[in-house]
Amino acid sequence: MKRGCVSCLGLIVVGLFAGPAHAWHPATTQAGLIEKAALASRLHAALSTQQHRPLGVFEPITLAASARTSPRLQAIWRRLQKLDPNDGNTPNDAGANMALFWLTAGAVLESTPAERERNHFFDPQSQRGLHDNPGGSGFVHSLRLAMDGTGGLRGLATGTAFDLTGRSALGWATENRNELGLKAFFDAWEATASGATTTDREAALADALMCMGALGAVLGEMGEPAHVRNDFRTAFLDAGGGAGPWDQSSDFERFVSQRYGRAGVPAPTAVTSRPSFEAYFSAPDNQGLADLTQSQFFSAGTTPASVLIDAASTPKQVRLQANRSLLYAKPAVGPLKLRELGRRYQVHEGRRQLAYERLDGVVQFFLDEAVYADTAAAWLPVVGSYVSGLFNDLLRAEVSLAFKESQGANQITVSLSGFVGAAKGVVQLYVEDEQGVRRPTGVARPFSVAASAPAAVGRLVSPSPSPSPSASLTITLPPGVSRVAVAARGQDAAGAFVGVSSGAAP
Repeated sequence: MKRGCVSCLGLIVVGLFAGPAHAWHPATTQAGLIEKAALASRLHAALSTQQHRPLGVFEPITLAASARTSPRLQAIWRRLQKLDPNDGNTPNDAGANMALFWLTAGAVLESTPAERERNHFFDPQSQRGLHDNPGGSGFVHSLRLAMDGTGGLRGLATGTAFDLTGRSALGWATENRNELGLKAFFDAWEATASGATTTDREAALADALMCMGALGAVLGEMGEPAHVRNDFRTAFLDAGGGAGPWDQSSDFERFVSQRYGRAGVPAPTAVTSRPSFEAYFSAPDNQGLADLTQSQFFSAGTTPASVLIDAASTPKQVRLQANRSLLYAKPAVGPLKLRELGRRYQVHEGRRQLAYERLDGVVQFFLDEAVYADTAAAWLPVVGSYVSGLFNDLLRAEVSLAFKESQGANQITVSLSGFVGAAKGVVQLYVEDEQGVRRPTGVARPFSVAASAPAAVGRLVSPSPSPSPSASLTITLPPGVSRVAVAARGQDAAGAFVGVSSGAAP
C-alpha cells in the first residue's frame, strides 16, 4: 500500500475512534470513592494529632505561591488550574482548599491528562500492565490522540503518545519518577516536619494529600474489571452510548457515574488490612483488589464468545464451549437455562454476573445495565474498603512526643508505634525558633523494634487496631530550644514508612 493511502486510512480510522479513556470517572466516581475512603480511614485523626490540624480533613490547607518553587510543584499547579472549578477540587487564587479536597484533587490529577490511564492497568496473573494485542489499532489510537491534541504530534513521533501499552498500575504507583507516586508522598509527608517555614510545611501537607489521593485512585482502578483484564479495546475503544464521537468512557464507567454521581458513591463496608502496600494490589494469597476483581467479574471484552447451537445442543455442551473461549479461567460460565428464548442471567453471590440470551441458532453472552447495577452495588464498597486500608497503611507510623526537664536541660521522649513486624529507621530532630522557622540539628538517632506476634491481615477486618511493635528513645535538646519537630523514616515488614510529629515544652 502506498504511503498516501496509509495516511488516508489512518485519518479515516481516527475519525471512528473515541476520545480519552478513563476507568472510574475522575470528577464523580473516583472523587466520591476517595472521599468516602478517606472518611473511613484514620486520616482525620492523623491530621488532628500528627499535623495539629484540629478540623482534620475539613481543615483549610494552603499551597502558597511562595512555596511553589520546585519545577514539580509548578507543573502540578498548572495542571490544577485546568481542572473544572465547579467540582471543588481546584484551590482558590491564594492556593487554599480543604484537606479532603486536596485529596480528591490528587485523584483527579492522576487521571488527567487521559494518557496517564495507560499506567492504570494490571493483570495480576501476568503481573503486566496494559499490553496491546497484535494489530494496528495501537498506532491508530496514537494518531487519533495526536489529531485530537491530547497526545501531540511530538508525542506520536517520539513514541510517548498512548499506544495501548503502559506500566503496570503497581509499577506506576511505586515508580520514583511518578510525581504523585509513593516516594513523592513519603518525601512530602516528611517535609511537613522538616520544612523550613510554616508556609513550606503547609504546602508539603497539600502535596502529601494530593499524592495520597493519586495513590488511592490508582488502587481504586483495580476495582474496575476492564483494568485488571487487559481490556482496553472492547471496554473503551468499542464502547457505545457516549455523549459524542470523542467520548471514550467505558459503558460500565459511564453507568456508574450516572447512577451514583459523586455524593452517592457507597461508603466502604469495612477497612481492609493487607500485609504491605503491594498486597493491596495483588499478592500470592489472591486477596489483593486486582486479584479479587479479576476472578469475580467479567469485562466487556472478556465475556464468553457466542456459541452456535442446533436442536441437539445441550446446556452442558454450550457451557463447556463457552468456557473454552474465555481468556481467564475465572469467572466461568455456570449452569445455563436454554429451554426458552430470551434473556437470562447467571447469578453469583446474589448478584447478576453475566447476561445471556438464546436466539435462533446461537447463545450470546454479554453485560447489560442490570449486571452493571449489581456489580457496582456489590463492589464499590469493597473498592472503598481497600483504598481506606491503603490510606491507613501510608499513615501507619505514629510518633508522639513527651517533654521533661533533667538536670536543667529539656529532653523529649520520642515514642514510635504502628509498625508491622520488625522495624528499623532513623529519627531526625528539627528545632523551631519563635518565628516558626525550623532547622535541622544534625541529630539522627537510629531505632529498631523486634517483631511481635503476627496480627491477622485478612481481606476485610475490623478497623480496631491490633497491638504493634513500638519503640522509644530520649533526646536532649540544645540549650534554649523549646519547640521541636521529628521525622522518623525507615522500613518494617510492610515496607517503607514515614512518621512525623511536633510539639513544644510546657
